[in-house]
Amino acid sequence: TVDVFDKDEILAEARVWGGTANWVELRTTKAFQVALTPNERKTVEMKLSYTGPLYAPVKAGVEVGQARVIVGGRTVAEVPVVTAGEVLAVDSMFQKALDSLAIMALGG
Repeated sequence: TVDVFDKDEILAEARVWGGTANWVELRTTKAFQVALTPNERKTVEMKLSYTGPLYAPVKAGVEVGQARVIVGGRTVAEVPVVTAGEVLAVDSMFQKALDSLAIMALGG
């Protein structure tokens, strides 16, 4: 077996709109292993998907997406991905406007 993810492993960051921080870390909720042949180990991929940007306020531990383990183009496992921390909403309309411009110009 191959250790794919450790419990609470940080996998990526997600963009947050209208928050006191622009990004929140995404983590797994449990350790995960998968049995792979030596040939499969050469082609294994991990893909993370979530709908973003996330809108503040963001609470810690909220499921926002999935991490998929792919071998030879076929998904062999999926693990939920949750927010690792919280991001409070900003009250400033100016900050929200700047955030909107950044997301439109640079993407989520």
